[in-house]
Amino acid sequence: MKDFKPHMMYDKSGKGYRADTYEQHLAMKKKGYGHTKPTTKKRVNKIIRKKSGGY
Repeated sequence: MKDFKPHMMYDKSGKGYRADTYEQHLAMKKKGYGHTKPTTKKRVNKIIRKKSGGY
């Protein structure tokens, strides 16, 4: 693809992988990887604690 730019893709656990080629992008997409990092319960709790000032 002419307009392709390398970017990160994420599996369901939130682990990121770089798609350097359009072919890699398509292979990851086929496996269910997405462009946005999924929010995990652990990450949500950390964000909530940070906003409320708790530890």
